[in-house]
Amino acid sequence: MILIDTSLWIAMYRDRSGALSARVQTISGASSPTFVRPVAMEILQGSVDEPEWNLICEYLADQKFTELTEQTWIAAARIYFELRRVGKTVR
Repeated sequence: MILIDTSLWIAMYRDRSGALSARVQTISGASSPTFVRPVAMEILQGSVDEPEWNLICEYLADQKFTELTEQTWIAAARIYFELRRVGKTVR
């Protein structure tokens, strides 16, 4: 599963060359990104106008969402914890 954070979605949207999107596709391989509701909310709230809002809504309607549970949050915290223990930080 590939989960892309809001900041990367925004960067890919702003990158008119398509280089960043191509890099993400190379890294993710055949895996399609999955969304979580907070990321979708952040992307939508950044819409500049109604047409962009509608375009984003249409895109999100066709995407796969992973619903978060209490265990999901605990597992995510564990990943951050383990990475920090080996000297890696997530930005």
